[in-house]
Amino acid sequence: MSTVALYLSRQGVLISWSTENVLGLLGAQHDLPALRDACRYALTDGQDDSPLPPPAPLTPAAQQMLSDEFG
Repeated sequence: MSTVALYLSRQGVLISWSTENVLGLLGAQHDLPALRDACRYALTDGQDDSPLPPPAPLTPAAQQMLSDEFG
């Protein structure tokens, strides 16, 4: 999967984003191949020579809150 899309049937419009862009907007800490490997590992319980999942990020992503803008 390389694209995430949303079809608005009443408007007849297809809106699409790259998977990397969507992951960035969601705050993903790892690149897409590492996330796919981690998913494969989790779904197979580490069998079938699945690689280990990526390590946890060293620091959590900082998310700006709406209240931060208004002090």
